[in-house]
Amino acid sequence: SVRAHVDRTNDGKGDHWVAISYVTIDVPTQKVTSIGFYDPGTVHKQKGVNNYFTVKNRQVKGQPSYNKNYIYVLTAIRRNKK
Repeated sequence: SVRAHVDRTNDGKGDHWVAISYVTIDVPTQKVTSIGFYDPGTVHKQKGVNNYFTVKNRQVKGQPSYNKNYIYVLTAIRRNKK
């Protein structure tokens, strides 16, 4: 699995981890249009599953379905350690 470090406090530093669940690619242009994520750190387990980042102008942002006050900005992606 792959996890992503996100910034949810808008200070430019990663402060929360989410798990990447899928990537959507526009086939003709070969550009990533969205990245799905699961947030295992939320207390709202049923709402932590179906979330996604949008990719636009080299920025990757998303709002989790359980808290519209957060805007996650993707800061890093890496493989999970076994």
